[in-house]
Amino acid sequence: MILARKQNIETLSDYIPEIFSRINKLPIAVRSRVQEIRLREGRFVTLELSAPSDRICLDIKTSAADLEEILRVLCRYSVHTYTKQIAEAYITIDGGHRVGFCGTAVTGGDGSIQNIREITSMNFRIAGEYPGCSDLLFDHIIQRIDDLKGLLIIGRPLSAKTTVLRDLIRNIGNFYKVAVVDERGELAAKCGGKLHFDLGANTDVLDNFSKSEGFIRALRALSPEFIATDEIGFDYAKMRYCVNSGVRLLLTAHCSGVEDLNCSGLHSVIETKGISHLALLGTGAEIGKIKGFWEVKVNNGNVEYNLCRFNSIDRSRLGAV
Repeated sequence: MILARKQNIETLSDYIPEIFSRINKLPIAVRSRVQEIRLREGRFVTLELSAPSDRICLDIKTSAADLEEILRVLCRYSVHTYTKQIAEAYITIDGGHRVGFCGTAVTGGDGSIQNIREITSMNFRIAGEYPGCSDLLFDHIIQRIDDLKGLLIIGRPLSAKTTVLRDLIRNIGNFYKVAVVDERGELAAKCGGKLHFDLGANTDVLDNFSKSEGFIRALRALSPEFIATDEIGFDYAKMRYCVNSGVRLLLTAHCSGVEDLNCSGLHSVIETKGISHLALLGTGAEIGKIKGFWEVKVNNGNVEYNLCRFNSIDRSRLGAV
């Protein structure tokens, strides 16, 4: 379960100095719980705290001109060079924080979104690390390393799937070669050529690669023992190709529980036999907590989920792993 958070909000002073100065005056116990800073045109700035029902409203209103200027600052006064990121509705900034945008979509002839104009709101999602939150999951993996082909971490929205995966990569990356396909920049939070999160001593990051292309390039160029990515949903044949090549997978996906797997697109992932183990995370007061860990068996098209017991390991022996 997630208990201690490391965050670096000082970098926000370069982008939203007035708002940052107000946040910096809050008690440390409150400031450390800020997860989102929401700016909406013509409305007061709000802070979303770690508990779902907690919200603080600052006496600062955001105008259209304010949003336009903040966008310029976020893009280092070269907005056109960030067109691709803006079209994806977010930018990753110093400190690993992610800024999401709402506005009017500009579409191409094929219907794809080419840009977003007339920004009406922004959401600063505060990046944070929770060292040790994946320790129990790591113990499970080490105990089953010979049988592990792929681990799928599932959970509802706000169950800390990305956070747990990031820390799991750090844990595994200190002992094995890991390639991270970071399509959306959430795992490494690369900005200005710098990785803002600790992903382990033996981890390589393919930033801004699509998942399907990143998997194959990692396999060909990096000889990884693990490949990790967030929120799967791509060419499953390539995923299976990696497994057949002896690479173990670390993945996440939105799903409320094992019982929902068979009625979702994830069932086709399970059937590839690329997933050998499954972990479910809790939400709310149990955010990040492992609610269950299963071994996955596929026989003649039938999928079985066998619940595993939790066991901690002697970490003093990990140097021999």
